[in-house]
Parts: sequence; structure tokens; C-alpha cells
Amino acid sequence: MILYPLLVLSFRLICLIIFSFKKFSVIATHIIETPLSFLVFGGAYCRLLAFLLFASLNFMINISGNYGFLGLMTTIHSLSLIDSKVWVLFENYLPEYIKYFVITKYEPG
Repeated sequence: MILYPLLVLSFRLICLIIFSFKKFSVIATHIIETPLSFLVFGGAYCRLLAFLLFASLNFMINISGNYGFLGLMTTIHSLSLIDSKVWVLFENYLPEYIKYFVITKYEPG
């Protein structure tokens, strides 16, 4: 029986889920944070894979309700791993003020 109120609703729901989710999230944390963090130093596709893995790890942290806004803040910081060639694919969906900072047109000469 829990004697104190759990403030985050998602954390209450995660506490009711089977213990295997918690074991999976610990294993995923060790896999993502240790060897796969070296993908940050790779090429564009390696950095994109690193961003997707870090974002999925932070998604698990946010679902569990732990660490408050740390998962969201880390996801925002890892957006810098995405290459500008990938941002061009989303050019029609981004607001104008973000396009100014993210998408740069290369003009040779």
C-alpha cells in the first residue's frame, strides 16, 4: 500500500504495470547510454539514429514520471544531432520562425 500520493498520473499507471517494463527500461538505458552514445561522433545517419534512440529513452523517462522536465530538456538538446538535410524534409510543416534558424539554403559561389 502506498502511503503518499503520487502526483504524476502517468507514474501511477506505470507503477501498476508489470515489473518487466521497468526491467526493459533499465536494459534500454544501459544499451543506449553506454555504447550507442558514440554514434554522436559519426556521420549524419549515425547522429539521426542517436537522436532517435535518445528520444525513445527520454520518452520512457517521461512516461514513468521521473525527473520532471529533464527528459524533455534532453530531447530538445538532442535536436542538434539532426542534420540540416533531414530538416528540409519537414520544411512545409515547420513554422516560419523555426525555418529561419534551422533550414539554410546552400548557394554555391
